[in-house]
Amino acid sequence: MRHFNRLLAVFLCTLALSFPVTTKAQAPAQTPRNADQPTQEAWERTVNEIFVRIALFYHRELPIAFLQDLRTSCIVVAVEYPNMPCLKKLDPHTYYVSPQNAAIMDERRSGEFVGVGIELKSDNKDVLPKGFLIVKPIPGSPAERAGVQAKDIIVEVDGRSTTTASFEDVVSSIRGTIGTKVRLTIWRKGAPELLSIEITRAKVVAQHVTHELKEGGVGYIKVTSFSEIAGTKTRQAILALIEKNRGPLKGLVLDLRDNSGGLLHVADEILDLFLVWSSYPDNDARVTVSEEIRGEISKHLSAGGQQDVIGGVPLLVLVNGNSASASELVPGVLQTHGRATVAGVEKTFGKGTVQTVMQLPTGGELALTTSQYLVGPTSCERPVQEIGITPDIFLKRGPDDEEPRRREESLPGSLDPSTISNANCRYPFTVPAEHKEAAKYMLRVLGLEIKE
Repeated sequence: MRHFNRLLAVFLCTLALSFPVTTKAQAPAQTPRNADQPTQEAWERTVNEIFVRIALFYHRELPIAFLQDLRTSCIVVAVEYPNMPCLKKLDPHTYYVSPQNAAIMDERRSGEFVGVGIELKSDNKDVLPKGFLIVKPIPGSPAERAGVQAKDIIVEVDGRSTTTASFEDVVSSIRGTIGTKVRLTIWRKGAPELLSIEITRAKVVAQHVTHELKEGGVGYIKVTSFSEIAGTKTRQAILALIEKNRGPLKGLVLDLRDNSGGLLHVADEILDLFLVWSSYPDNDARVTVSEEIRGEISKHLSAGGQQDVIGGVPLLVLVNGNSASASELVPGVLQTHGRATVAGVEKTFGKGTVQTVMQLPTGGELALTTSQYLVGPTSCERPVQEIGITPDIFLKRGPDDEEPRRREESLPGSLDPSTISNANCRYPFTVPAEHKEAAKYMLRVLGLEIKE
């Protein structure tokens, strides 16, 4: 580590000396640009700011020579490719957001934005025809009212092809000012020709948490994203279900299928609804999530709830292969701590890395992979990265349960799982037998069949 720190100091010093320098010999041939486009010098400044943070905070120690070569290649292509795809050489989840698109990312995290109201899938490599897959229109949104459907593929936005566009550029072009219009050209399976749909932009509030009281006093909550308000909305949904049931629930279903994740602290808020701090024998047992940075555990989250909001009744968590990141953390912790039964048609996606969003002086953002999370009490930690969460109960695949096209381990540059050992685990928490039987009852209420 001391040797690495010395080399790191040299690397940072090199960056400081080269900070204002324009490397004209390395700059690609450029077409005339608008006055508001960044200069080559400005791009180099942004790249240097990014690589200082990579050198200091990246999840793994990186060779100095690798960092220098990658920085050079990013500077060469930065003007032509302002979303910096060169960063994908680190891992699939580190990315840069330009100042123009940073506000859009903030809106996505908050769950409120101006646009048409669709959930897009950013990974379009396996989509035919080439385009951006619409996961679904948000209920009540302008897109839903205009007839947009789940599994539609956007091939053009206002006549411009999306074939080579970045996710951020497509989102930015669809967003806009309230009352203005955008035209989407859509490929839809079974349609004889491409569809042209004009949509008027409006303020959209994503319904990331919905709830319903099922028969027999079973509560059902669907969480589609861990946005900033998802923890609060989940608590409110639970209380509304209890009120509607006029008493304690028989059980609660937390549906995290097709939830691609979100904010780590929001996942912690949801865990605190069910895990009570005082119910554990010691501080080590209370730990729910650990973060591994450069081979060492450096941060812990612990059960912090003052009471179990559902009063300790059986809890069932539904997952599938599209449950990723924070939506793997929650079932993983609840499963490891013996608080919930996890059910699904397959194990979860396997994204166990944490990205820290860093604001840059230039106005852009860097989402940098800074750690890998582990679930379970101290000495019982287990990684999620490339492994995922394995259901306690496997379900039969229904007509709407498509095979996930990709998993974390199939993504180019995916990081290996943590090698921290849990061989000395001393907390064998288990779900009570009666809760497992209750989980099977809840599955029957939902019409889901168990795979024998």
